[in-house]
Parts: sequence; structure tokens; C-alpha cells
Amino acid sequence: MIYVIYGEDDFSKRERLEELRKEVGSPELLEANTTVLAGPGLKLRHLQEVCSSVPFLAERRLVVVEGFLHQFDAGRAGGRDVRSASAKAAL
Repeated sequence: MIYVIYGEDDFSKRERLEELRKEVGSPELLEANTTVLAGPGLKLRHLQEVCSSVPFLAERRLVVVEGFLHQFDAGRAGGRDVRSASAKAAL
């Protein structure tokens, strides 16, 4: 499952990310099953490797890519300037 958490409301973005963290499994295993990556400069191969990792004693893993949309720097996406927007992708 891929989620894109996007927008100007930092509070709501943090809340949603926290909800996703709780879905990973027990709090004791959250750190072992969570990876946070920086979007700018992220190589697709590295992202694939991280996403392909098997969860440790849990049903799923959480991969957070911060600033993911900056990677595409197309200027405008859906009428919004992605360079000035904060975005996170939880994979």
C-alpha cells in the first residue's frame, strides 16, 4: 500500500503518519520495522531494496520518504507548486 501525505497542514500530516505507525504492529517492534529516507537524491534502486525488506516479527513495514515530491521538481503538479509544499510518502 502506498500513501502520499501532502499539504500545508503539518499537524494533520503528523497525525496521519502516527496512525500509520500504529498500524505497523507492536510498539516494541516499530523501530525495527520503520525506515525513514530523504526524498531528494533518493535512488529508485535503494527505495526498492528498502521496500523489499521482510518485516521483523510483524505483518508489515513502514517506509517514510520525506520530501519525495521535491524529487520531481516539475514546478507544478495538479495546480500546486510542489517546490514550496511539504510532502511525505509512506510506503
